[in-house]
Amino acid sequence: MQTRSWSLILGTALLVASSLSCRSREETPAGSDTAPVPLTNGTGLDVFPAFSPEGARLAFASDRSGRFEVYVRDLATGKERALTNDGRENVQPVFSPDGKQIVYHSKVRGGLWVLPEAGGEPRLLSDFGSRPSFSPDGSSIVFQSQGLGDLGATSPMAVAPSTLWIVPAKGGPAREVPVDGVTGLGAPRFLDGGREILFVVSDQRLSWAEFWSVPVAGGSPRKLLRQRRLYDPIVSPDGRSVVFGGITGTSSSGVFRASITMEGGTALHDVTLLVRHGHAIARTPAVSPDGKFLLWSSVSTTSNVWSLPIDPASSLPTGAPVPLTSGPGRTTWPLVSPDGKRIAFGRTLPGQNTDIWMIDIDGRNPVVLTSDPGADYVSDWLGGSRLLMTTSSTRHNVPMALDLATLGQKPIGVEAPEISSPRASPNGKELVFHARSGTSALNLWVSPIPGSSPRQLTFDRETIGFPAYSPDGRFVAAQVKRGEDFHVIVVPVAGGNPRMLTSERGLSWPHSFSADGSRIAFAGMRKDLWNLYWVDLAGKVEKLTDLGRVNGYVRYPSWSPTGDRIVFERGETTGNVWQIKLK
Repeated sequence: MQTRSWSLILGTALLVASSLSCRSREETPAGSDTAPVPLTNGTGLDVFPAFSPEGARLAFASDRSGRFEVYVRDLATGKERALTNDGRENVQPVFSPDGKQIVYHSKVRGGLWVLPEAGGEPRLLSDFGSRPSFSPDGSSIVFQSQGLGDLGATSPMAVAPSTLWIVPAKGGPAREVPVDGVTGLGAPRFLDGGREILFVVSDQRLSWAEFWSVPVAGGSPRKLLRQRRLYDPIVSPDGRSVVFGGITGTSSSGVFRASITMEGGTALHDVTLLVRHGHAIARTPAVSPDGKFLLWSSVSTTSNVWSLPIDPASSLPTGAPVPLTSGPGRTTWPLVSPDGKRIAFGRTLPGQNTDIWMIDIDGRNPVVLTSDPGADYVSDWLGGSRLLMTTSSTRHNVPMALDLATLGQKPIGVEAPEISSPRASPNGKELVFHARSGTSALNLWVSPIPGSSPRQLTFDRETIGFPAYSPDGRFVAAQVKRGEDFHVIVVPVAGGNPRMLTSERGLSWPHSFSADGSRIAFAGMRKDLWNLYWVDLAGKVEKLTDLGRVNGYVRYPSWSPTGDRIVFERGETTGNVWQIKLK
């Protein structure tokens, strides 16, 4: 295996990132007359830009005060004012067609709120949902049922079972838009003069996304476009095209435009790149009413592996978390080896695909294990500390065994459709994963290794996913969706009813058991802040960290077999609003 020093690796990565960043600033894209220029330059996150109907004002959300608030900028003078200042994490502002009202989503209060653009008291429009968008005549607002759960650069708009709803702009009961055959619906926009709705469906592993349309009354949807990643579509002011953020198959991020055809049924075609944006992700575009200017948020998420020291007896922290890796890009899904000596993880450097890396438990001796053209992910250790179970986009996410001695890979022999987030039993003889088969909801499945006939372990009507085995292999921890919340559950591998361990509002995403199997570490979002927690089998919950802001997160806590530490991904999302003049 080839070992490289962090200074050499990250120095090269920073050089690549710098060149990409400079190129994105200096190049004049094919769809523009000028190079992109930043409209905001804060150190936090400025996102969700929206033009006023006459194009003279810009609304956006920013965390510059420490909490997300809605701001309005006069584009002629550059003067800004805070439209909200209540600390309720207000995002996704949208002007009404007459420019007099702004509707937005509050992460703390939940739901949709509307207030005069000139200022005043907000009025509750819907007690659930997010991503609002006005109809062309201003009479109604379409939105998704799921709230905004994540501000990561590559986070999906919504996941199953998110649905579409319409509410009168003046207030009143909301009605669901029935959509046949697909779920996880997000980022809706009115299309064809308000007669149809454009929306996004994303898969759980973010390897693809699709645009669909459905009549306002609901019914059978029509698939319009599929691409590796599609984000935040808007309909152009003239109604002739859809503009969206995206990532191509070569990992190039940018803003794209697709032409709309209505004859014979809605269709999207002639996708063109308006602006290439280097290693940052282009999100939430907006086009000026005259069609001359394009805005978007350039969003970057940087994360690294951290370690939290834990007392093995009490499972409580004995000190502050410390970073084990550093540098740009995303470092994710860390897993401590069964012998407690090493940590495997996935790492995406700017402008590159995801590869599998490994470090010693103290963060030293980084090693790059894969380098193929696809995106490689570590899934689990496979019955010991020599084999890693991996998946790769070049192998259609088929679980593979990576031998650390030779770096050779071969299939583990499990044949099943839609295998996602596979985890191996401690003895390496069994696989648990989540999949959607014959139903719109994700559920857990178990298969022998090797094996071709997995059995369904759970039968939930919403979602159960992202499993992890207990040390004795008798139970699986997973997350279950209830409304907008996720909770930790345990399920007997032999079969039986899931038992819910957490009940507090928010997100609870389990990832590993303690060495004795008595506790489950999970990443939890409470009141819009992510921290590490554990829950024991009796339902007692302990908070382990006190971290950061809404634009920060933690993921994938992996308990060491010695019980003396939990390693995890810790990240932060930053970004600014950019502008370019279109041809």
